Amino acid sequence: MGIQFAAKFGYDVVAIGRGEDKQALALKLGARRYIDSGRQDVAAELKKEGGAAVILVTAPDPKAIGALVDGLGVAARLVIVGASASRSESRRSS
Repeated sequence: MGIQFAAKFGYDVVAIGRGEDKQALALKLGARRYIDSGRQDVAAELKKEGGAAVILVTAPDPKAIGALVDGLGVAARLVIVGASASRSESRRSS
């Protein structure tokens, strides 16, 4: 639903998932682009586009969340909707 809401409100949506099988649905729901986190460096791909203004995390994988931080742009937001009790490790350097 996050993709649909963001697209309907006019945001430029880049969906991130693991596996090519999710790409078609993400694009159908309104994402402009899909990044396969199993095959691509998500942070690097987001940085190529200037960094994300907002990343909405719905998968509670601490490693995945930590890897997303470097994809944020300046004054951006990381919104975590679901999380696990495990710690996330960010690679972000100040």
